[in-house]
Amino acid sequence: MRRARSSARQRAGELTAAPVERLRTRRWAVVQAAAAAAAAWFIATEVLGHKSPIFAPVSALIALGITSGQQVRRAVEMVVGVAIGVAVADLLAHVLGPPTLRIGVAVLLAMLGALAVGGGATLSMQAGVSAAFVAAIPSPDAALVWQRFLDSLIGGGVALACTQLLWPLRPLTSVAEVARPVFHTLVGALEAIADALAAGDKAAAERALVQARGVDDLVRRFSQALDVALETARLAPARRRERTRLEPFFEAARQVDLAVRNTRVLARASVALLGERPEPALVLAGAVRELAGASRALGEQLLTPAASEATRTLAVKAAYEASRLIASPGELHVARVVGQVRSTAIDLLRGSGLDLAEAQRALEKAGG
Repeated sequence: MRRARSSARQRAGELTAAPVERLRTRRWAVVQAAAAAAAAWFIATEVLGHKSPIFAPVSALIALGITSGQQVRRAVEMVVGVAIGVAVADLLAHVLGPPTLRIGVAVLLAMLGALAVGGGATLSMQAGVSAAFVAAIPSPDAALVWQRFLDSLIGGGVALACTQLLWPLRPLTSVAEVARPVFHTLVGALEAIADALAAGDKAAAERALVQARGVDDLVRRFSQALDVALETARLAPARRRERTRLEPFFEAARQVDLAVRNTRVLARASVALLGERPEPALVLAGAVRELAGASRALGEQLLTPAASEATRTLAVKAAYEASRLIASPGELHVARVVGQVRSTAIDLLRGSGLDLAEAQRALEKAGG
């Protein structure tokens, strides 16, 4: 009974904590949205003299939700897409009568128009969404068509000002959030390979290969987040001091991409080795485990940041341990695993800040 009450209290605590955590992490976004909507309404009414410019705050909220964390070009595309959709739907509302036909034609023309002016799929889709929304609520006066178009631009402009200039994202924080799962998954894949080698289990190595393939999408998101962060640091005065802190991430991202590819090849080489000789390969398992440690240390080095010595020590140790097996004649599959351990070690060394020549000298100095 006591254990049941304790479990019930724990579940109640979790249910209470979840909303609190969501409020804590999203409270600033909510305040930003409220401020953007109010600012858009104020500009449309007090500065331009528009009456009931509902599409100014609506467009601000739409654009704010989709431009945060986007590069400027894509963010502008979103805003233009909203405006095009509003204009097309408003014009058609005074030509076509039945709502079903009006919405269908408005979405079709808005999306085609967005594509015709050079917009991509994102702009085209946003134009269609806006057209559907406006076509369902037609303007009672044809003279208000261009006013609603302008209101939508005002709202989008306010959203851009908020997300790109006034309250831009924090480059280092946004990059760190995307980088963590990259290193976590890479470390997990390397540890899975090491476990498979230690157990002499080919099936486990095949599962590790599947796991390694799953890192690719995370690496792409990491690179995209870096591009957005660098653009934010260039454009937003409040974030320019973070540009120098972002530089190590760019080199690390390039090398982690190579390390992920080499990890996949390492997994395939391990599958081939265990298929030919299904028995424990403890030395290789130990070397791959050192690579996992070096990958974890590199992630910590970038996110903390901490000294790079741990990454370099573990990467060199991994290459050295694996290279001890090269002397064995006629072990082609072993040599392939050793080669991939060395290649991945060099990638991690370069990610820690060494150039290629320095990384190779570090391995040679250690006898690897």
